[in-house]
Amino acid sequence: MKGIEIIRLVILFLLNCFILFVLWQREPSIVNENNLIENIQVVFLAMALFFILLKFFKERIFSSPFIFFLLFFLTLLMREIDLRPFSLPQSIIYLSTKGRDFILALGWALFIYAFIRRFKISLKEYMVILKNSAGRYFVLGCMFYVLAWPFDEGVFGMAKNINKFIEELLENMGALLFVQSAFYFGKSRIYPK
Repeated sequence: MKGIEIIRLVILFLLNCFILFVLWQREPSIVNENNLIENIQVVFLAMALFFILLKFFKERIFSSPFIFFLLFFLTLLMREIDLRPFSLPQSIIYLSTKGRDFILALGWALFIYAFIRRFKISLKEYMVILKNSAGRYFVLGCMFYVLAWPFDEGVFGMAKNINKFIEELLENMGALLFVQSAFYFGKSRIYPK
């Protein structure tokens, strides 16, 4: 990453932290399920999916990285959407829980099968991605999600509301980085020579 990109990223992170912290101090419930911070994550993940699909519709290329990003962002998006609290038909609730899990597991299994069948070509495509902004932002986004896990599990023994805030804050930043990753993926050329 270039110096200006790093500065922009740090400013974005600090601004995100400050705004969400101020909002959380005023209304601690924004970290609850289906509330403000999670809904912001849903918007960010939907934006990431939009950029991925936009690339597909512009280029009509069905590559392994395209499928990976599509499945990855769709998995996170569907994980964040919880329809159980709403009064919807049981069939829709089922599709948003167990049905979702089955469909995603099938999608990931098919992806892994296709990846293994085209291993050398797929590996080259991923190496190209890791060398550009799409890959770097993706790895950073994953790091934020990984950093959020101990707070979700309460590993550090802090108060539950502080753990929840930090977890949601880190996931929020990760989701924002995924938007940037998808944007750069949409602009990139991933096909190795």
